Order: sequence, then structure tokens, then C-alpha cells
Amino acid sequence: MVAEPRVSPGHLLVIDDDASILEAMVDLFQDAGYRVTAAANGALALAMLRDGSPLPDLILLDLMMPVMNGWSFRVEQRRDPALASIPVLAVTADASPMAAAIDVDALLRKPFDPGELLVAVAELVDSAQQRRTEGERLARAERLAAVGQLAQGVAHEINNPLAFLMANLEHVQQVLVPVIAAVSGGQPLPADHLTDLVELPLAIAESLAGARRIQGIVRDIRTFSRMDDRGPRLLEVAPVVEAALQMAHSRWQPRARLETDLAHTALVFIDGDRLQQVLLNLVLNAADAIPEGHPEDHLIRVSSAMVAGRVVIEVSDTGVGMRPNILAHAFEPFFTTKPVGQGTGLGLFVCHRLITEAGGELTVESEPFHGTRFRVQLPAARAPAADEATLTGAAAVPPSSRILVIDDEEAVGRSLKRLLRQHEVSACVSPALALELLGEARFDLILCDLHMPDISGREFWDLMKRSHPEQAPRVAFMSAGILSEQMLEFAQTSSQPVLEKPLLTEDVHQLLVRFSAPQGTAALAAVRPRFG
Repeated sequence: MVAEPRVSPGHLLVIDDDASILEAMVDLFQDAGYRVTAAANGALALAMLRDGSPLPDLILLDLMMPVMNGWSFRVEQRRDPALASIPVLAVTADASPMAAAIDVDALLRKPFDPGELLVAVAELVDSAQQRRTEGERLARAERLAAVGQLAQGVAHEINNPLAFLMANLEHVQQVLVPVIAAVSGGQPLPADHLTDLVELPLAIAESLAGARRIQGIVRDIRTFSRMDDRGPRLLEVAPVVEAALQMAHSRWQPRARLETDLAHTALVFIDGDRLQQVLLNLVLNAADAIPEGHPEDHLIRVSSAMVAGRVVIEVSDTGVGMRPNILAHAFEPFFTTKPVGQGTGLGLFVCHRLITEAGGELTVESEPFHGTRFRVQLPAARAPAADEATLTGAAAVPPSSRILVIDDEEAVGRSLKRLLRQHEVSACVSPALALELLGEARFDLILCDLHMPDISGREFWDLMKRSHPEQAPRVAFMSAGILSEQMLEFAQTSSQPVLEKPLLTEDVHQLLVRFSAPQGTAALAAVRPRFG
């Protein structure tokens, strides 16, 4: 009988300069089923934590070590947003008041009893895993609740541009059909038709603007409603703020004027979806604090700035404000002043938790009848220097390129052929047919949908790498919806770009420029942000 593999109860990082104690602790924890990483001092441990490997559930920290001692390690750990939330158990022979005062989750004296150490570790690991699971559950529940609240407003925001987009397209059809008939029949155009033709560019421009508004709304909702966490990354604050304001547009517009002052700031290291969730919640709270009806009398102000080396985002309103007894409970879970059914009481609690876990602070100031100000403070992060060479490999789009479009929706291929009429575009709905075309011609760009019924984009990519490896680097994927977990993983790990539909001319031209650059695919990271 084959024994079932033992599931590790957690991942531990043990830091101790005494080789014999370190070896004994590693053996003890491995025998108990833990996955263990070891380091001989704080500096080595920090380097290991920052190398991109999965982070541990618990750090066991000796205090008296060479190179970097436990106190210095703890200072550096708390300064790093990616590491600050990892719990720490100090295991030390130092009995001084300084040791007792160290800021850790628990402290155990050497020499320790192995059983006592295992119990302490198990409790801290269980607690950390429960907090993480509960935090993720609450964040997702609050995110879905906010999406539900926004549904009606989003429908309003989409229907407005959709109304004039459809009306304009119908007008274009009414004007062009008789014009085309007259031209085809060799008949002169009536004067009123000439007048109508002059108005068409404006109608088309308005329609494109409306379509782009809808595109932006759908993208914001899709980003916000995702059920996965993409993890912290370097990002700019201003685009996240603007997306949150757009999503909440229908809530604040009938209540207040909006004023923004989004100064240039350093980048921050945080999960973008989580930051957007926080900002959206704060804007919605500001709107809810103001009665509908007289927006000219009230103001919601959103600003970003650099203050003492930190990125500060403020959301303030001129609403009803909060009394001191209410303000004291603002960040407590399930505390709400809204009527039953209109608030979960989790919004500010989740916001506070998300910002704290990112190494930042969320504070609030408020006075009755004088409004409220929320302040988000996040550590500034440095961005890696951009490699300008990857952005300048080719200065212009090749004048006439061969493009292959693979999409099971025939209208997508037809529309791209019209849009890119200066290029030679072939379109097919079958990946199998696409493989045949690849054997007959060389293409400068291959646009492939990820979601197809018979052969998915990922499966097509695998087949193409085997049958036409020389053209495989020229593939870019397209997606019109939220990706499955498997597809999302592929999009995140693939060397090829993944673009969101609808595609615009500049999207395709960027790809053509990058693919024609001498650096080849090295410049693809500069193309529009990857999906997921």
C-alpha cells in the first residue's frame, strides 16, 4: 500500500546564527511536517524573503546574531510592505528588558522545550492562516456587495452612451444607403443628401466616444469584480483613482461637485484591485454622506500628493460628518449607521485592513455637519529604470503588413479587416484552418482569440510552436471576458501579450512596431497592459 503524501501544515523561516540550534530546529519542524527555510542572520533572511519565492507563514527569529541582529531585521521587515504582515516568534537566550520589549507576535526563551515550541508555532501559524483566509473572504464579500450596489448606476452609465451611439449608427445607415444607391446607379446626389453627408463625421466621432466610454466602464467593473488577487505590484496612483471615480459617477453626480487634484507621486507597491476597492468605497461613503438634490451646494474632493516620502490620497466631503461616538467605531467590523439592508458594516473595516497589510495607514477626521476626510498613506516605492532601447527599436508601423486574425466570431475578423484596410488581413474562424494558412505564408502579426469552442487559444499556441515555431513569437492573444483560472495563469506566464477586446488601431500598430523591432519580443512589455 502506497502511503499518502503528507500535506505540510505551513512554511517556516528559521533565523539563527548557532548552527547546532538551527539544525535542531529545522529537523524538529520537518519531522512535524512543516516546510522549513533556514538563514544564519537577518541580512541573509531578508535577501531570501525578497527573491520572489513564496513567503513563509511564520518567522522564527533569534535576536543576538552577527551581520544583522534580530532587532535590525525586525525594523527592516516592518518597513517592507510585502513582508510587514508576516508574524514573528522570537526565540532567544537574551533575558534583558530590551529583548522582552521587542515588537513581535510571541517570545520564547532558550533553552526551549521542543513540545512547547511546536505548540507555540502551531498556534501562530494557524492564527496567521485563519487571518489571511478570513481577510480574503471579507474582502471578496465586500467587493461583491459594492458591485451589487453599483449595478443600477452602471446600467445608467452604459445606457446613456449606448443611446446616442445606436441613434447615430442608425442615422449613418439612413444617410449612406440612398447615397450608395445613387452612386451605384450613376444618379446625382440630392442637395439634402450632401448636407447629411457633411454631418456624418461628427455622428461617427460621437459614436466612437460613446463606445470608448462603455469600454472603460466594462473594464473597470471587470477589474473590480475579479475574484482572484493578482498580488502586489508597482503602480501609479492617479489611474486607479480615476477608475474608482468613474465607477462611482452615478452616485456622486446628483449629490456634489467633484474636484480632483492628482499630483504626480512616486509609485506604490500594492495590489491594484485592492487599492481601487478602497478608493471606490471611500468615494461611495462620501457620496452617501450628502443628500441628493443640490449638487452645487456640496463638494467631494479627491487628491494625491507626496508628503514626507509617502504617497497620500485624501477623499473629503462636505456631508453630514460623524459625531465622536460614531467616529470612534468607524473601522470596526459590522458597525454601520445605515438602515438595515443598506450596509454591511464591513466596508471601512476591510479598507483599513487592506491598507494596513500593504504597510500603509488609513485614518479619518470628521465633525458633525462639517464633513469627513479620509486619508490613505502608502510607502513610496522605486520603479526599476526603464530600458529605453526596448521602446525605440522601430520608429514607425511597417507600411503594409500581413496580419492573421483567428476568432470564432466572424464579425470580429470582418471588422478588423475593415479597420486595418491598409494592411493585408486574413481572417478565419477555425484554428485548424489558421495552421494551414501559416504553412502557406509568413505573417507579421497573428491575433488569436483565447476563447474558442473547438481549440482554445492556448491549445493553438501549443500546436503552432510545434508546427510553425518560426512564426510563434508573432502571436498576440485577445480576450473579451473574465479569464478562467487556467487561462489567467497562462496569460500571466505566457511570453506573448494578451489584449482586451475591443482592439483599436493603435493597439495593433503598437504590436506591429514591437514585432518589427530589432529586439524582437523583448519590447513586448511596453505594449498596452497585459490582461490580468
